[in-house]
Amino acid sequence: MTGAVGALTSAVVEVLAGLGSVEVYGLRVEHSRLSIPDARSVPYIGVDIHADDYAGALAVVERFALVESETRTSEAYGGGVLLWRTWAGWVSGDGSGLPVSVEVTASEDVPAEADAALFDKADAA
Repeated sequence: MTGAVGALTSAVVEVLAGLGSVEVYGLRVEHSRLSIPDARSVPYIGVDIHADDYAGALAVVERFALVESETRTSEAYGGGVLLWRTWAGWVSGDGSGLPVSVEVTASEDVPAEADAALFDKADAA
């Protein structure tokens, strides 16, 4: 168990070092297994980051060459619309052989005049 914890810790440090001065609302790190078609599974470390703003998220996206994986809208507390974007990708392991999956999510308020257009697009999809 100590080996797995050590590998988890060093991988987290590698990814967190890449965050620089990015402010985050939340951070989740987990050791998991990825199932592959031939019925095997591969261990990996997942790091999920909820960035404070788009600028911070984009800094992480550029640092690790992440790709946008999801865009959605939701109703904001007190009215209005939030636009959520998520980027994901794999970064090099930390020397322990464990791959590291990084996912970054950020949201921003959508100006009122754009609300209808966003919801019309979502309804059409």
